[in-house]
Amino acid sequence: MPTNPKKNNPTEYVAGQVIYVAGDMLHDEISRSGGALKQPVMKMRFIDIGVNNPQGIAANKDEIPEALHEGFMVKPGFGLSTFIRSQMDEKQPKTKWWHVSLLAPLPAQLQIIFDDDPKGHCTITVTAPMTVKAFYACLNCLSWMRSVDDPK
Repeated sequence: MPTNPKKNNPTEYVAGQVIYVAGDMLHDEISRSGGALKQPVMKMRFIDIGVNNPQGIAANKDEIPEALHEGFMVKPGFGLSTFIRSQMDEKQPKTKWWHVSLLAPLPAQLQIIFDDDPKGHCTITVTAPMTVKAFYACLNCLSWMRSVDDPK
């Protein structure tokens, strides 16, 4: 059963806190930077899934190629880097922001952990290991939209 007594008062979030679990309705604007026309969900790096120095494949900060989405696992605590917009540093660089629709339920097998490093940062992660491909399928259940306050 979803529980999150602090979701209506994000100023009380503490680093390391699980702030949403599967089935919770999102009450914070969970945002991610991306391109002007393309949703940012399908772009993760090896370092985002807890894989360091994949031999002969790419550097840690390189995007995971689609051909490898079934061969690598997302581990709990790792996943999609996002921000709670109301908690972000006002000096955050100008970028194209995408956000998840408010009141969207978080899909099964996912949770959001607030770490506040950098300010306002949180991670959409898995509750149990799953392939990158399956993780992307869960993320695509969320409705991502361009933020209206973005500069054109």
